[in-house]
This record gives sequence, C-alpha cells and structure tokens, in this order.
Amino acid sequence: MAMNIPKSGYNRFMKEGAQHFKGTDEAVLRNIDACVELASQLRSAYGPNGMNKMVINHIEKLFVTNDAATILKELDIQHPAAKIIIMASQMQEKQVKKFLRSAITSKQYDNEETIAELVAKACVQTVPKNSFNFNVDNIRICKILGSGVNTSMVMNGMVFKRGAEGEIKRADNARIAVYTCPFDLTQTETKGTVLIENAEELMGFSKGEESEVESQVKALADNGVQVVVAAGKFGDLYLHFLNKYKIMAVRQVIIIMKQIKYILCLLIGLSYILQVDL
Repeated sequence: MAMNIPKSGYNRFMKEGAQHFKGTDEAVLRNIDACVELASQLRSAYGPNGMNKMVINHIEKLFVTNDAATILKELDIQHPAAKIIIMASQMQEKQVKKFLRSAITSKQYDNEETIAELVAKACVQTVPKNSFNFNVDNIRICKILGSGVNTSMVMNGMVFKRGAEGEIKRADNARIAVYTCPFDLTQTETKGTVLIENAEELMGFSKGEESEVESQVKALADNGVQVVVAAGKFGDLYLHFLNKYKIMAVRQVIIIMKQIKYILCLLIGLSYILQVDL
C-alpha cells in the first residue's frame, strides 16, 4: 500500500509564523496594505501639531521624535514593498536636501520690509535718550502658532501665551501680585498623621484649612490686588477663593521664571514674592 506523502511547500523553508500567498492579486493587495500601514504610522507626525513617536531600534536605543526621516531610519522594516518606499524617500531627501535648504531660506527675503518696520517701531518705543542704557530684554518675541509673519505686530507691555486660570479673564488698571512659586499649599518633606475619630473633627479639620486659605486670599483682595501671577500651578482651593473675590489668576511655567522675576517686575515696577505664606 503506497503512503500519501504531502508535497513540501514554502512554509517548510520559512521561519515559524511566516505565511505564503499565491497569485498576483494577493501579492499586490499585501503590498498595498504594508504601504498604507506605514503611511498611517507616520501621518500623525507631520505638521505644526505633529505628535512625537517613541521608537526603539534594533540595539534597543530609544528615540522620541516627530521627524519622519529619523523614524524611517530607525524602524526595522521587513516588508519589501515598505522597504522600497523608505529607500525612495531617503534617496529623494538626499537629492533635494541642498536645494530645499536654499529654497526655504530664500522665503525670508520676501519679509524684509515687514520685519524691518516692526524692528524699527520696537526700537523707537524702547530705546531711551541715552542709547548706552538700552536693555535688550526690553524687546521680547512671543511666537504663536497659526497665521504668518505678515500678521505680526508690536504691542506695548508683556504678552503671555497661556490664558487665565480662573473665571476672571480681564482686569484693567489692576494691582498685581507676582509669586515665583506655585500658588498652592506647601508640602513638607516629612509626612504627618492626623487621627480623626468622628465626622465633626473631619469637618473642623477641612474648615480650618479653608478658613486659612480664604483669609490669605481675602487679605490680597483687601489690599486691592486684582491679578495674581504665579510661577507654577494654582491649587483648587486657592483658585476657588480667587474666583470668589474676583481676582484674576495667571499661571506661568517655572522655565520662564526669569521673565517673571526680572522683566515683568521691571515693567510694572514691583517686587516679586518668593513663597505663599499662610
């Protein structure tokens, strides 16, 4: 009796998990799927709001970037159709890189009249009578996403990218308090334990904290303060009482604390506060 020996296929010579498809149509569809999948992975990295991608290459080195060229370079692509796209993009980048830089740089020559007018206007408004006393920090540039160079303008005062934190969005001719720390309750290095035996003690503990915070915010309001600028976050409890007493809250990150301490205080003519004291 003859034994039925199956024919050996391509799967026998491939690694475990590999698949083999027959026919031209099936191969074309698989190539298209690979190209579409590669494009979908890179689509969100383009544009001014492109998101960063976390890439781990073959030597387990971590990259966090939104540069599509770097992502394609570090990805370990196995599909031949996707590899052809990557090779084509790298060759195109290599060929047009020199011309692309000169083309982008030449775009700035169309804006010299607009920029020159803005620079001249800013210098005239800030340069004192004795030009040797000119401070370069008196002219600042605030970059905002959207629009272009032609919509740029010169404004007197100081511009913050971040909006107000609380409900109050506008204050005119206001008294300002500037803090170089978060406007929140300070946390000590050591931990404390409070034993609460009943609901009355719990209510008394929370009311005591609220009364202390309210008394501090009320003291600012009694002194005529209408705007509080802090280098850090505003606590929820503080923000509640700031809204209650109609005080505007402006938050700035700690990275630009130098602007808050020197430029803003110099502009307004006041001293900054180092910490929030209860």
